[in-house]
Amino acid sequence: MAFLDERIEESPKLATARASRTDTAAALGLYVAGLDAGEARARGAALIAVIAGGIALVWAERALDRPWRRVALPRRPRFWIVVVLAALTLPVAMLVPPLAGALRIAAVPWTDVALALAAAVGAVAWRAGGIRPPRAEGAAAPAPSPARLRH
Repeated sequence: MAFLDERIEESPKLATARASRTDTAAALGLYVAGLDAGEARARGAALIAVIAGGIALVWAERALDRPWRRVALPRRPRFWIVVVLAALTLPVAMLVPPLAGALRIAAVPWTDVALALAAAVGAVAWRAGGIRPPRAEGAAAPAPSPARLRH
């Protein structure tokens, strides 16, 4: 994919803020689009997008300015414990009636789950190629890498 080879020129803080805003907008869009099926179900789909987007953003932050494909998988269990527990909180809340009632959420069909996951990952995927800090005005552009010259 071509966009995975391009590094976005943006400060890391702005990139994080933009990815977070995009994920929030995607979740809000899912919520509004899903209201016809019921508020609790729409809320569930939106929360899936928020949580999945947060997990994707954690990966993006772990990569810092590097392309995601160059980031090794974490070896320490702490990372995986936190990610797995964060990913499981919403399905558990949806399946335990007192929690679902307290959060006013309902289980969503797999098609909505897939749509919410796609929206969440899509909101952060533009960072997959990495980011680089903006150049100072008047600074020369960096020389292309040898890998780029082969194309």
